[in-house]
Amino acid sequence: MLALLSVIWGINWPIIKFALTEVPVFSFRAICLIGGGLGLLALARIGGYSIRLPRHTIGVSIISAFFNVTGWHVMSGFAVAAISSGHAAIIGYTMPVWGVLLGALVLRERLTWRRVLSLTLGMAGLAVLAHDELSEINGVPYGALLMAGAALSWGIGTIIMKKVSWGAPIAVVVAWQCLIGAVPIVGGALIFDWSEIHWPSLWPLLAVIYNLIFAFVIGHYLYYKVVSIFPVGVATIGTLAIPVIGLLSGAFALGEPIGAPEISALVLVVCALALPIVTQPRGFSLARLRAR
Repeated sequence: MLALLSVIWGINWPIIKFALTEVPVFSFRAICLIGGGLGLLALARIGGYSIRLPRHTIGVSIISAFFNVTGWHVMSGFAVAAISSGHAAIIGYTMPVWGVLLGALVLRERLTWRRVLSLTLGMAGLAVLAHDELSEINGVPYGALLMAGAALSWGIGTIIMKKVSWGAPIAVVVAWQCLIGAVPIVGGALIFDWSEIHWPSLWPLLAVIYNLIFAFVIGHYLYYKVVSIFPVGVATIGTLAIPVIGLLSGAFALGEPIGAPEISALVLVVCALALPIVTQPRGFSLARLRAR
């Protein structure tokens, strides 16, 4: 699931860039969130599950949706429009820093040497790539700051998702969070995008469809299913493959540059991903058994 998620979300970074060439940020996010939320509810219903949220989780769902959905999607959308898709992915995936640290502080998850070393290697790889982006920015690093804020928002939302006993299928929980988090985004679209809305051409339209089906319906389900199986520290470190795929796909689709910094970062991130599995295979085997 984590490997499939990495591919789906990794190649989505340049795809988002295609969509935003003709679809405004608020409108793009609103379409994907509403369609993705309804799609997840439909899948849950087809699977025979109730699509109601337990009453005791409604309040925390609103809080979680604000961080997981509204904060992440608004800030990351405007960031991708402002900077290259590959580097936006890199800065956005500083989220594992917040995931590991908040997991230790809030959930009392252990900061084992494997997680610390894996996190250090992975973040070193991201730092190599982020350095170029930050060094090229003149004045206020608008896009970089937005992406960093989006990463923090996502980290907080992930901790909330892990901490709460939802009492409902993960697809239902995520679906309602998409719909709840979409409310202020729809408001933003009505206020700011009204005069710019028009039917997009083929490639931006296909980019919207990909986001709706794969990035939102399938991707959101896979991510929170992984979080429900593994500790937050392990799950978030595992997502470090996504910005590498995003960088490579951005180079292929958009002609964004790849040089020595990108290659160095790739080696560091691969080592970060391999370390927990190679040094502690029994723990991952037990997690796979729990997943069944």
